[in-house]
Amino acid sequence: MATIKRKKVSGKATQGQKKKNILHNKLFWIISGVGLVLVLAAAITIPLVLANQDTTEEKIDYVGKTYTYNEKEVTFKKMSYEGVLMHANSDDYGDGTYYKHIFFAAFDFTTFYPDKAIDEGKNKDDESVTFYYNEQHDLALQALIEIQYTINQYNEKILADDDASNDSLVAVLYMIDLSVGKNKNVITSGKFGGSSASTNEFAFGYIAGEDGFKSSYEYDYDSKTNDPKSWGIFFTDFATIRSDSRHVTEFITGTDKRSSFQLELA
Repeated sequence: MATIKRKKVSGKATQGQKKKNILHNKLFWIISGVGLVLVLAAAITIPLVLANQDTTEEKIDYVGKTYTYNEKEVTFKKMSYEGVLMHANSDDYGDGTYYKHIFFAAFDFTTFYPDKAIDEGKNKDDESVTFYYNEQHDLALQALIEIQYTINQYNEKILADDDASNDSLVAVLYMIDLSVGKNKNVITSGKFGGSSASTNEFAFGYIAGEDGFKSSYEYDYDSKTNDPKSWGIFFTDFATIRSDSRHVTEFITGTDKRSSFQLELA
C-alpha cells in the first residue's frame, strides 16, 4: 500500500499568511475603525463634560421675564442700537416704525444679576462661581419696571380716548444688550448722550423722536431768579436710575405745571 507523506509546514511559513489574511479582512477594518472613532470621541467629550460640570452656571434672562407692578404684568422690549435709530427716524413714520418718545436702557445682559435667589447654594469661596447677586442691579431693575409700567399706563390712556390724532404719540422703552453686535456704540454715540471717550457700562436716556436725545426737562421756576429748574433724565450708572427714576415717571405723567413729555416750561 502506498504511503502518503504530508509535508509539515512550519509556523514561520504561515505567520505572514495569517497576517495577510487579517489585514484583508473587511470586518477587521470596520471594527477597528469604529473603535478608533469611539476612543477619539471619548477623548474629546469627557474633558468637555468635566469642564462644564466645574464651570457651567445657569443664566437667567432677567430682561425677558414677566414682572408684576401694581397688579399689572410688565414686560420689556429688547432692541438693537440700529433698531432704536430706525424708530427715531421720522422718515419711517409712514411705515409705522417711528416713535416720538423713546426711552432706552443699555447694559450687558450677560452680567446682570438682580435676583437674591441666584446666591442660593453657592459658596463664595468657590472660584468656579463667576457671578453673584448684585444689589445695584436689583434696584435698577425695580426702577425700570416702574418706568415701563408708567409708560404702559400712559399709552393705554391716550389710546383709549376719543382723540385718534394722538395715537401716534405712544412711548416705548427699549432694552439694549451691550454684549451683542454693535450695541456697544450706544455708550459712545452722541445720539444716545454718549461720547467717544466714554467707558460707561450703563446708559439710560430719552430720545424725542426726530428732535433727538434729551438729557433733562424743566419742571419749575426758581423763586429768586425766575430761571427754570431742571431734572436730569440721563443716567450712566445703575445707582442713579434708582434714586432719580421718579423724575422719569413724572416726565411721562406730567404735573399741574407741565404736561406729559414737556421739555421746556411755557
